[in-house]
Amino acid sequence: MEEGPLRGKSFVFLKHESFVFGRGRDCRVRLPEDKSISRRHFQMEIEPSGIKIRDLGSMNGTWINGVRHGEPGPETKDPGYERVSPAVRLAHGDTVKAGATVFRVSIENGGAPSVKNAAGPGPGAPAAIKISGYGSARLIAEGGSGAVYSAIRESDGLAVAIKVLTAGADAAERTKKLHRREIECLKKLSHPNLVSLLDSGFIGDTIYCVTDYCEGGSMSDFLKTRGGKLSLSRAVPLFLQSLKALAYIHVMGFVHRDLKPSNLLLGRPGTETTVKISDLGLAKNYELAGLSGITVGRSVQGTFPYMPPEQIVDFRCFRPSGDVWSMGAAFYNILTGRFPHDFPPGADPFNIVLNGPVVPLAERLPGIPARLAAVLDKALAPDAARRHANAGEMLKEFRSALGV
Repeated sequence: MEEGPLRGKSFVFLKHESFVFGRGRDCRVRLPEDKSISRRHFQMEIEPSGIKIRDLGSMNGTWINGVRHGEPGPETKDPGYERVSPAVRLAHGDTVKAGATVFRVSIENGGAPSVKNAAGPGPGAPAAIKISGYGSARLIAEGGSGAVYSAIRESDGLAVAIKVLTAGADAAERTKKLHRREIECLKKLSHPNLVSLLDSGFIGDTIYCVTDYCEGGSMSDFLKTRGGKLSLSRAVPLFLQSLKALAYIHVMGFVHRDLKPSNLLLGRPGTETTVKISDLGLAKNYELAGLSGITVGRSVQGTFPYMPPEQIVDFRCFRPSGDVWSMGAAFYNILTGRFPHDFPPGADPFNIVLNGPVVPLAERLPGIPARLAAVLDKALAPDAARRHANAGEMLKEFRSALGV
């Protein structure tokens, strides 16, 4: 820091980080004494491809190399985050000014770290791959961050799923050790409604994780075959199973961080469908490895509709109450086919997550029992202190509302 209350202080980031700078109590870097700084002034994200910063509608703007970025929202009385500006990528040597604080960006080697994609995962993934100990793995799904394959474990003939994600050629040995240590912890978790993590490792620069195979596919795919939503009678048993698993996760000291319908997998379709939470711990593991992050693009098709506001403000301090919000949002979507927030065309989802109102469930689903609606509405409170503290509390209230 070159000027202001933090002058002379340095902040060093060695892995992926995302946080908000401002006067508010929820900000990671907080300067309550500087009244020229807004409550939430700007958000900064440090990722493998570089550093990005975006003004959150601050009253006095965020100045980068002497150029103002950001404008306050209309009729904003309190400085703060009514209108989110596009992200700006910072370079080595750039100066940033917010209020009386000025700091200079320093990036090792004089440039942003590069991430070199390994061949294989992502769009255009090969139709089949081979991993030692497993039969030929055949592609069943792919996306921008990786691909999922089905295979047979050679030792016992068990059907498995293999998720392959790009780590980048610069993944250091320390990164791999952190990955393996986290995986060993996750292997200790066992619950009938959790996808079991069976194996993991690296092939060159590519991370793979082996789990049990869920024949019914994801909840998001299942919803597409049911008109985009489920009846209350069909959804409630799945909700109970999911909450039991999430309560177990929280008791064991973990948080998920990325709950959404695509991460709820279904067993063999039938009258007694089993739901399993998948991808447990991957977001946390990749944070440790410096490989993950919050995508701050403009699409609302991914994680944004299921993201609590505090995940943007300081994702490192994610608590079980954040999972409660995401689980509530997932089942809000399953019941209504809609999201808790409205995402108008052209609106910045980043801003909506931070500031947008949550539409009460009864407005989307008239006739839902008031006690059930109250449980989900509480789970979706913007203020984490007003939600259920964890999934166990939410499960208890949900059962009470059902009378079971």
